[in-house]
Amino acid sequence: MEQFVLEGHIGSLVASFLLGLIAYFIKQLHKDFKKVVQDLDEMRSANAIRYAETQAAHKLLNQRLDFMEWRLDMMAPLSKSNLTTLSKKKNETDQ
Repeated sequence: MEQFVLEGHIGSLVASFLLGLIAYFIKQLHKDFKKVVQDLDEMRSANAIRYAETQAAHKLLNQRLDFMEWRLDMMAPLSKSNLTTLSKKKNETDQ
């Protein structure tokens, strides 16, 4: 009879140890998931910042491009008249 009680105690100790071990690994897994979620949130916020910076840079480049096009449009009539006078002078010197 005492042997069954002893085996029962050993069995319950082994079961308790295994359940404790399982609980420990589940706790570690939960910590890892929390860390992954935190890292993912940090990555999302960093990507949002990069996206906003990229959009701002894109808008600034478009503004600069529009300004350069405007300047070229303003200078185009001047350069055409200069080209015609330069070509006339060249033709006169060639003759």
